[in-house]
Amino acid sequence: MKNISQLNIYMENLCKTLNDNGFRQKFILGGEPHFSNYKLDKYMPDLTVMHITSDIEAFQFLTSKGLIRKDICHFCGETPIAGDKTFIEPSHKIAFSICNSCYAKENPSPKIDTKNTGCLVTLFFITITTIVFLLA
Repeated sequence: MKNISQLNIYMENLCKTLNDNGFRQKFILGGEPHFSNYKLDKYMPDLTVMHITSDIEAFQFLTSKGLIRKDICHFCGETPIAGDKTFIEPSHKIAFSICNSCYAKENPSPKIDTKNTGCLVTLFFITITTIVFLLA
């Protein structure tokens, strides 16, 4: 079960804390830097955490205050989670907790092409048979 409402409350509180402590979200508009208050994207709260982690000073501030939770999935709001799976923000390499389900979506297991497996097995047995025949 995904708990988006819990995630929204959590992210909203993080945004409020950052805004109250003078942090502003930086973005580029028309090639010029602009700043705005951090705010929750209610439809995609996982984008909110991406905005926060893109500002390393803001993220470190929240971490130093003990406000970054490790028992909640920062993508879907699932709780409790073990906290052993993480998503790593690309630009600053900041890791934050996500659940097993979201981790699997972000890191799909490699697909093994089984179309030619039979050919490889046949080739292996032909090679072994030939070697045994030649040695006999």
